[in-house]
Amino acid sequence: MDPCVDPKPLYRMESGSSGGDSIEVAETGKVCRVLIRDTGETVRCTDEQSVLAGMEQLGRKGIPVGCRGGGCGVCKVRVLNGHFRTGRMSRAHVTHEEETHGYVLACRLYPQTDLELQVIGKMLRAVTSVTRQANDGSVPRGTDTDTK
Repeated sequence: MDPCVDPKPLYRMESGSSGGDSIEVAETGKVCRVLIRDTGETVRCTDEQSVLAGMEQLGRKGIPVGCRGGGCGVCKVRVLNGHFRTGRMSRAHVTHEEETHGYVLACRLYPQTDLELQVIGKMLRAVTSVTRQANDGSVPRGTDTDTK
């Protein structure tokens, strides 16, 4: 996997303790590419941004985001290639054994290099629904073309 690339600096607005606002350069880290094997899509996120936040940039309705804190388990993925770090995750959803095989929660997954991953569990249907529709011409339920 390729190392991530250095991005242009981003700026962050913060309120100062004296009530005034200050602008400072945010340390954004490096931008990594995350390939979602299930769809062939690539999302970009910094090494300081969770992969789930990057996946949300796809703009898909129905991507389950749950608690965003590693406690609910709806964003389970398996990293197939690349280096990463993780934040705290509930062992009820990702056991130590699973983690040694690359299973993690996307909300607590931070790429250190470009990654390739597979979506697991509850998120799989939402992530792959647009690709299935493009391939087979199906229309999602609940749209105007449903028969009543």
